[in-house]
Amino acid sequence: IVGKTYPEMGGSEYFAANGLTGNIPPRVRMSLAKRTFAAIEQAIGKNLLQSCHDISDGGLGCALAESAFAGNLGIDIDLTAAPVSGIFRDDFLLFSESQSRFIVSIRKKDLQAFTGLFRSIPFGVLGKTRKDNRFKIRGIQGKIVVDLPVERLLEAWQAPFKEHFSG
Repeated sequence: IVGKTYPEMGGSEYFAANGLTGNIPPRVRMSLAKRTFAAIEQAIGKNLLQSCHDISDGGLGCALAESAFAGNLGIDIDLTAAPVSGIFRDDFLLFSESQSRFIVSIRKKDLQAFTGLFRSIPFGVLGKTRKDNRFKIRGIQGKIVVDLPVERLLEAWQAPFKEHFSG
């Protein structure tokens, strides 16, 4: 993950889905956002990124799921490696919509170059991809909080589209 997560749940998809209203909206931290976007652009130019997905509606959890769908891969994630401020709950870390964050995948051999490029930007190595299509997330207390087949997440993600757009 590139970027820091804050408990910015105001207007979040997660709270909306659960009938809640958050009181802290996401805000753009302009100086950090500019550096983050510049570093992402440089990483793309140096061919360091195997994939890159913005973290927006639905937060980190949705970005991880969408990345797994796109790559047809599973993931094995440890949330303790995510840069955070004021986050004490797994659901807030997974569904905060803090701005200027990305999920990227890189090759192990490129980690040193990536680290050098992002030295002034908060980032964390959350885990790795899996070939078995398992979507597994270990929470900030070290317990497994998600362990599902990617296909089940894809079905849930597609359900609203099927409901609203099927003939």
